[in-house]
Amino acid sequence: PQVVYKKPIQNNKDFKEFLLYNGVPTVAQCEQKYINILFAGDNLRTGIFLLRNQTAASAPKLEAEFTEMATALKSSSYVFILGDIKEGDCHSLAENMGVEAKHLPTLQILGLKDGNEARYGYDGPFNGKEMKQFFDKWKSGKADRTYKSEDIPTENKGPVYTVVGKTFQKEVLDPKIDVFVKYYAPWCGHCKHLEPIYKELAEKLKGNKNVKLVEVDATKNEIPGNNVRGFPTLKLYTANDKKNPVLYEGGLSLIHIS
Repeated sequence: PQVVYKKPIQNNKDFKEFLLYNGVPTVAQCEQKYINILFAGDNLRTGIFLLRNQTAASAPKLEAEFTEMATALKSSSYVFILGDIKEGDCHSLAENMGVEAKHLPTLQILGLKDGNEARYGYDGPFNGKEMKQFFDKWKSGKADRTYKSEDIPTENKGPVYTVVGKTFQKEVLDPKIDVFVKYYAPWCGHCKHLEPIYKELAEKLKGNKNVKLVEVDATKNEIPGNNVRGFPTLKLYTANDKKNPVLYEGGLSLIHIS
């Protein structure tokens, strides 16, 4: 529908607010042009996403309640977005969040915090009242951030142990042991070159109960406070100083790493 600005265009701030408020639908579809609004320009906004399977029996009721919430909370600070993770732009977004079909439906609040992307996820129960309560909890700063994590592996026998987001605290920040961590990406050529070398080093050290070698797929697991800029990244978390891991910056041969 057409919206007309009826005031004299003298107050730029007021006109800008008008454009921000009316420039997107009350509930937008999960398309890149709306996702981009969250991170582009001078007026960063927070995205509130309802991700669901649009063919599920519960979808129409969920959509109606989400629209009702969006209408009540509409603001130039928020963009309410409805999506199905099987579809194009929404599929890429969900993949980046680590949201899969088994997690649906889910409410995700996404924006920037201190210059970094921050996400807060809610998995139910799903009705308008509960979604609104979670939104209020987030707005008051009481919601916990959500970090992407793979499922905990059912088998993990080493000598290189797999660590995921959910097990990082237990496996890496254990104050009784030094832990050498390899952060990698599956598509990284240097990581593939390092894999047998890292495993050989782990074999050499597996009799040492004071040190453990682990690996983290950094494309599928987010670690709070851990800024990995390239792959592979190797860090040593010493038993006596877990807060200040030592970044390894040497060569990637067995001689160098040893």
